[in-house]
Amino acid sequence: MRHPIFLIIYLLANLSILSASAQIVSPQINPDKSVTFTFYVPEADDVVLKGEVLPVKYKMKTKVATIIKHEEHKLKPLNDSIWSVTIPELEPDMYLYYYEVDGEDDGDSLDCFNPLVVRDMGKDYSAFIVPGGEADYYLDNNSIPHGTLFKEWYQSTVKDQPRRRMTVYLPPAYYEDTDIRYPVLYLFHGTGGDENSWPECGRALQIFDNMIAKGEMKPMIVIMPNCNTNLDSAPGFSPSKDRDKATELAEGNASSMFGRFESSFVSDIVHFADSAYRTVPNKANRAIAGLSLGGMQTLYISANNPDLCDYIGLFSAQTEPTFSEKAMNKIASAARIGSRFAESFTKTFPFLGNKLQRKANNFVANVAHLDIYDNVDQKIDSLFAHQPQLFYIACGEDDFVKNMNDKFRSKLTEKNYPFTYNESTGGHTWSNWRHYLLDFLTKIF
Repeated sequence: MRHPIFLIIYLLANLSILSASAQIVSPQINPDKSVTFTFYVPEADDVVLKGEVLPVKYKMKTKVATIIKHEEHKLKPLNDSIWSVTIPELEPDMYLYYYEVDGEDDGDSLDCFNPLVVRDMGKDYSAFIVPGGEADYYLDNNSIPHGTLFKEWYQSTVKDQPRRRMTVYLPPAYYEDTDIRYPVLYLFHGTGGDENSWPECGRALQIFDNMIAKGEMKPMIVIMPNCNTNLDSAPGFSPSKDRDKATELAEGNASSMFGRFESSFVSDIVHFADSAYRTVPNKANRAIAGLSLGGMQTLYISANNPDLCDYIGLFSAQTEPTFSEKAMNKIASAARIGSRFAESFTKTFPFLGNKLQRKANNFVANVAHLDIYDNVDQKIDSLFAHQPQLFYIACGEDDFVKNMNDKFRSKLTEKNYPFTYNESTGGHTWSNWRHYLLDFLTKIF
C-alpha cells in the first residue's frame, strides 16, 4: 500500500487542477454565441470534438445524399489534464457530441462536466441546447405546469416477449379532473431506437409541456412504445435473461421489418391504452406518427387499419418495405419448407435434439406477418376512402429517403388523395424530427 504521505503530496500537487475543474462549465455558450468545450483527461496526446457540433454538408449523388467530410475540432491542452476548444456560433438547436481521445471514442469520451447524456443508435452522447427559436421548446421551464412521464409494461403477443415496455406522457391536468378524457398520439422511434428515444433525443416531455402551456397543442396522452422487436425494452431494462443484450442496430434491422410490431399494435398497445388511461377510444381522437422505420410502421399500421386513426404523420419515413412483395412470398415459402424439413429431421434423428426445429419455428414466427405489406396500393385506397383528417409527410431535402418519399407523394397526387407536405433543409436527423413533431402537433385534434 502506498504510504499516506505520498497520497497527501499527490493531492496537494493536483489541488489547483481539482479546484479549477470544480468551476468548469462545459459546454459554455459565450455572449457572441460561440461555444467553448472543456474536457478533463490526464495523460492524453490528442483530443478531438465529434458529433453534431460539426457543420454537416450534403452532396446529392444519383438522388441519394452523402455527407461531405468536414474538418475536426481539435482541443488544445490548458495543462496536463484540462483540454479546451471554442467553436464558432451554432444555430439554436439541441446538439449531441462526444470526445475522441487518442483516436478512440470509448466510454470515457463523454463530457464529465455535462450531466445531460442521451443514447442514440446504441451510443451514449453528451448533449446541450443552444436556446432561441424552436429550440426554446426543448428547454425545461419551471414556471409552467408539467405533465407526467413514466415507463409502463404491457402484455404482448410478440413471440417470446410476454411483456413489452413503453413510455407514457400524461398531460398536466390529467390527475386534477378525473372526468376528462383525452385524445391519444402514438409516437414511434426509428431503427436502433426504443421507448427512450423520443424523451431523450426528441425532448418530447419538454416539447409537450411547453406547447400545452402556450396553447399551441391540445392536451393529449402520448404513447411512445418500443417498436424494436429484437428486444422487449431499452437495453439494460429487460427482466428477461437477455437483459444485457445489445440492440441490433444494422440499418436493415430486418426483424423489425417483418410486420411483427405492426400486426400486434392494435391488440397489444391500443387496447391497453384504452383500458389503462382515460382515452377517447375512436378514430377522431387518435393520431399516429413515426420517424424513419417508425414512419414505415406508421404507414402500414394505418393502411391495414383504415378506421383506426384520423391523423397520420410520416417523418423521414421509409415508405417501402425492405423486401419486395415477391421476395416476401419467397421468404414465407422458405420458412414453411424449412420448418417441415426440420420436423422430419428431428423425427428421424431424435437423439440430436430439437434445436433445429426450434430455430425453424422461430423463423416461421418471425415471418408470419408479412401479409401486412401485401397489396399496399389497394390498402392505401381503402385508407383514403375512410377520409383521414390529416395525412402528413415531412422529409429533408438531403435525406436519403427523399427519393422514396417523392415517389410515394407522386402516387398520392395521381389519385388526388389529400396530404400535407413539409420539406425542410438537411437530412435524416433528430434536428429535423423535432421540427416535424412541433409542426405536426399544431395540426392534430
